Amino acid sequence: MTPASIMNATSAGKATRAMSLLTLIGQITISTITLPNHARAADANNANVMAVTVTRAQLHRWSETIPASGAIAPREAIEVSARLTGVPIVKLSANVGDHVKRGQTLGRFDARKIIASLHQAEAQSAQAEAVLRQSKVNAERARGLKEIGAISDQDLLQAETQYQIALAGKKSAEATLTTARIAESDTRIVAPASGIISARNAMPGQVPMPGAALFSIIGGGLLEWRAELTAAQMMKTEPGMSVILQLPDGSKASGKVRQSAPSLDPVSRLGIVYIDLDVGSNVKAAMYLKGDIDVGSSSALTLPSEGVLLRDGRSIVYRIVNGAAQRTVVRTGRRQQQWVEILDGLQAGDEVIVRGAGFLTDGEPVRLVQAEELSTPGQHP
Repeated sequence: MTPASIMNATSAGKATRAMSLLTLIGQITISTITLPNHARAADANNANVMAVTVTRAQLHRWSETIPASGAIAPREAIEVSARLTGVPIVKLSANVGDHVKRGQTLGRFDARKIIASLHQAEAQSAQAEAVLRQSKVNAERARGLKEIGAISDQDLLQAETQYQIALAGKKSAEATLTTARIAESDTRIVAPASGIISARNAMPGQVPMPGAALFSIIGGGLLEWRAELTAAQMMKTEPGMSVILQLPDGSKASGKVRQSAPSLDPVSRLGIVYIDLDVGSNVKAAMYLKGDIDVGSSSALTLPSEGVLLRDGRSIVYRIVNGAAQRTVVRTGRRQQQWVEILDGLQAGDEVIVRGAGFLTDGEPVRLVQAEELSTPGQHP
């Protein structure tokens, strides 16, 4: 090989190596440019996936209450009525709000004529007693005389008849006296039981009709709440259950279930549950209040209310299945604060999307993140 050919071969080899090096550099450059583009595309796709958080359906022990409304009424309403006819009231010594005792005088009728009639009845009774004693003596004497044949049978019969007439006269006089005494007693308007006067219809000088209500008394000052419940709710109540009422001023009153009505209203289909209110409760008769009856506690499958949505009139939740949101219809029950009871559609331990659920559609891809990564529900990072 000549020196010239050797030099040509050497130059060709260098040229070939140079071309290979340039090709390698170009490939590396292209790869360097292409890889970030793929990564950026993947990041862009990931950024378009909804970020969500999940929670598990959990069993909790919930105290169960029945909300209700109803009127406040006296546990025992007592009417004090007029018992006299045509007699005016001359004095009243009690008013609305007064605490009264059984037998306490609340007022008086004009008793002058009645007292005069009483004195007359007493005199007639005394006279009838005297006539009876005399006729009894005469009858006994007639029997003795008849035994010795001193008088006839007719005379004896007459004496005994006079005695029977006198006996009947005495009984009649006693009845008249009793009636007069009752009338005299009725001139006093008396409280038939202890309690609080809730109404006073009587006025001095008034001549009330017989049976007219003069006073109304709340027996013992005790009130009750008559809660209106459905049949299903009534079946959950029992005597002794605790009750809390909300008063108009924001305060509360408490009581206990006493009994339930034996029947429902044929129109409203509601029944009454009677609740005895604690003494000292700041409630007034005729108030219409809302309250809650504590019927005990029960196990409840619960979710945060944020994860339970209303769509087309149905309650739904979203679960994650193969990286996508799956819509699940559920049946809800009670609500307590931020929790919702799930009656059907889920089991304890099922994972449900919470934050971000309101922005999802069925089958939409989702990305699970920690709660602190989201500043607002459904926000994309």
